[in-house]
Amino acid sequence: MKTPLTSIGIYGELIQKHPELITKKPHMATIITQSQETLLDIVNNILDLEKLSVDGSLPMDLEDFDLVPIVERMVETLRPQAMQKEICLTAHLNPLPIIFNADRHQIERIIQNLISNAVKYTPQKGEVNVTLRHAEALITIEVADTGYGIPEEELPHVFDRFRRVDKHRNKAAGTGLGLAITQQLVQAHGGEVTVASTEGEGTTFTIQFPLQSNNNNSEN
Repeated sequence: MKTPLTSIGIYGELIQKHPELITKKPHMATIITQSQETLLDIVNNILDLEKLSVDGSLPMDLEDFDLVPIVERMVETLRPQAMQKEICLTAHLNPLPIIFNADRHQIERIIQNLISNAVKYTPQKGEVNVTLRHAEALITIEVADTGYGIPEEELPHVFDRFRRVDKHRNKAAGTGLGLAITQQLVQAHGGEVTVASTEGEGTTFTIQFPLQSNNNNSEN
């Protein structure tokens, strides 16, 4: 929490002493807003993780929805972030609808976390591929990147709270909470998330959810 609080404090104090900076240097207000949003996200993640630890679940607003446009929309939401680094962000989507019974907001959060993480830890002009498919009563979502990769000794700890790969700390900002909350949300929906990575080559996160028996779609 120290980094966003520091930014809010420094720029807030400067604007308080020199109000004219709001018009002369509007990026200061932008940084304050972004830092506030980051701080709020950290607090919400901590609260959700604590609730999951204590109660074992979060309140779920379950509904039937098509997962294909959800994944497509999350890819488009993160595309500007990828374009800033000239990263090729590609979606490989199931050709038919995949009707899934889940909490739509939490599923969006899971997918957004993984894509954002992939873009964040992929260098300039790299690639991030998002794949959605289903077969054999399983829905599979894969987010694969050509990023920095995770050292083998760090792999067992990637879903730990506040855990960040030491070698990556200077490459991208992060809280070490995104993957922890992602794993908890996936498990809350009866799914599983796994990771495979080769240092210097890239990382693939794979999520699998059981497909409801009333979903009669098939993969072509």
